[in-house]
Amino acid sequence: MKRHVKCPWCLCLNTQRWGTRKVGKRKIQKFKCFSCGHTFSNRLTKGKLTANEKVNIARTHLEGRTSIRQLVRNTGFAKQTIQNAVYQTVKNCVDSAFIAKNLKPNWGGNLVVDGTTIRVYDWSAKHFRYSKEEKRFLHKLIWIVALDLETLDIVHQYLGNEETMIDLILFFREIKKIGYDLTGLVSDGNRDIKRSAQMVFNKSFSHQLCITHYIRSLRTRFREEKITLKRYEKLKTNIYQETWVPGLPRELFTYQRTKSLPKTNQQIENLFRQLKLRTHSINQFQSYITAKNYLTAWSLARRFTPFTLNLKTHLFLGR
Repeated sequence: MKRHVKCPWCLCLNTQRWGTRKVGKRKIQKFKCFSCGHTFSNRLTKGKLTANEKVNIARTHLEGRTSIRQLVRNTGFAKQTIQNAVYQTVKNCVDSAFIAKNLKPNWGGNLVVDGTTIRVYDWSAKHFRYSKEEKRFLHKLIWIVALDLETLDIVHQYLGNEETMIDLILFFREIKKIGYDLTGLVSDGNRDIKRSAQMVFNKSFSHQLCITHYIRSLRTRFREEKITLKRYEKLKTNIYQETWVPGLPRELFTYQRTKSLPKTNQQIENLFRQLKLRTHSINQFQSYITAKNYLTAWSLARRFTPFTLNLKTHLFLGR
């Protein structure tokens, strides 16, 4: 007697085998229900997740560093179900102002500020006529982050349209509101970062330009034939030899006077690299609110995760 598999949607036995699909290295048998028309497999689990299950999935993704795709394989739920569980959990997370008020972090006063692109769906790119490049630009927002150099703590994070004066002024206003005392700043060469900080804090502070980004800008100017190869090699050599010459900004060598400021913004670039590993399986957020809540939760998970130092790091720090 042939045994039929019960449909998880309508609980009917009027089902039949309907091909297979590949999940990793395994093949999963698919079934089709001729009563309701749904296609399903024994691997997929039907039903709603409980509140505790949603929290555990979100913690496994953010703290355990498990991708969305791996969670689908481990739990048996669909990708959309896992994503909805994560999004519904992260919307209840607190912001940086709450942490500054209640926990009072002991920050050092030196900030490194930079931004990275986040893919967020924009409805205007679908309903209006744009070119392919314009649509790609509309589907992107900028996540601006301020990282304290002494504690490597994320002081504040902000999701805006562009890394320009308007968004940066709003960003630094929130940093000032939570009581941060700015004494030093590291940026990648975006002049609006320093200008916005000066307008908001209205005081003098040390400013260091990232030498890595500046050398990249020199390479771009050489390719555009704005400077000669001899000039490019000379300026790059002087930067590496820590020698100022006319034509180089003084702010490239601020680290010589202020020992607490590094030469580059490598710390925040590493932070963005870790974020890309998390958002790779998501590909694109469907709304601004979803992206904002997720980034807030991810920054919280990173802030409260203990750092682990290997032997090379201990030797480098001289401990």
